Amino acid sequence: MTSVPKLRALTARLCPAMPHQLPPLPNFLILGASRSGSSTLHAWFSQHPDIFMSEPKELWFFNRDDQYRRGLDHYRAMYGGWNEEQILGECTPVYLYRNLLYYDRSKLYWAKRDGAIARIARDLPDAKFLISLRHPLDRFVSQYRKNSRRGKLGVGPTLDAHARKAGADGMSYRADLENVRNLLGLERVRFIIFEEWTVDPHAMLSEVCQFLGTDPCCDFDTSRKVVRTGDEGRFLKRVADRLGQTGASRRITETLDAGLRCDLLEALLPDIAFVESLLGRSIPAWSRDACQAKI
Repeated sequence: MTSVPKLRALTARLCPAMPHQLPPLPNFLILGASRSGSSTLHAWFSQHPDIFMSEPKELWFFNRDDQYRRGLDHYRAMYGGWNEEQILGECTPVYLYRNLLYYDRSKLYWAKRDGAIARIARDLPDAKFLISLRHPLDRFVSQYRKNSRRGKLGVGPTLDAHARKAGADGMSYRADLENVRNLLGLERVRFIIFEEWTVDPHAMLSEVCQFLGTDPCCDFDTSRKVVRTGDEGRFLKRVADRLGQTGASRRITETLDAGLRCDLLEALLPDIAFVESLLGRSIPAWSRDACQAKI
C-alpha cells in the first residue's frame, strides 16, 4: 500500500501548484554531517501538527545548480501538500558543505564555487536551522561503510587506507561551520550532537520546538530510528542482505586499526574544540577518554 506522504508527493509532481497556490518559502532547514541521523530527524519532526516537512526528504535545490537556476517558485512548488502549517521545512544535510553540484554533458560533478549556504543566506533570510553533528571520526567510518555497501567510486580498498588518505583534515567540520557562522550567524542556528540526542530524543525535540516557536509538548513517537528512506534504501538493504560473507560485506563491518584510530583522535582534538566553542560547552561523548574506550 502506498503511504499518504508518497501519494501527496506524487500528486504534487503530476499536478504542480499554480503560482497563486504556491506555499511560502520554508522557514526551517535541517542540515548536518552525513550519517548523523537526518532521516530520523525528518521523520520525527514530520509528526508535529504545526510542522510540514517536505516529501521527499532531500530536495537538493540550493546545492544543485541546474535546480537553483529554475528559481524560487520552482522550489516552492516542491512543497506539495502543505496545509498552512506554521513551520515549513526540508532536510538536505549536504547543504552544510561548501561545494555545489553541477551538470556537464549529463554528468554530475562537485565544484568549489558559491556554496549552498551563501544561496540560503540570500534567499531565506528569516529561516532557522538545525545542524546535527556526529564525532568526526565515527561519522567518517559510518560513511565509508555506507559507500562500500553502495559500491561507490573513490572508496579505499580498506577502511584504514581510506582513513589514512583522508587524514584529520578530510574529517574536519571547521571550514564548513565557519562558513555557516560567517554567512548565517549563530542566532538562527541550533547545533545538536548525534551521540546525545539519540540517547534522550525527547529533550532534544522539546528544545528544538521551543527554538522554532511551536508547541514542545507534541507526543513524538521516537521508538523507530530511520536509517534510510525511500526506494533506494529498500534496494540497498536487499543488496546488503544478499552479500553474505563476501568482500563487500567485510568492508561494511571492518573497524579501524587501534593505533591509527588513536592518532586520528589526537589530530581531531582542535576540530572538536572548535565545535565545542560554537556550542559554548564541552561534548562529553567526544572526549578523548570516551572515544578511546570504543577501541
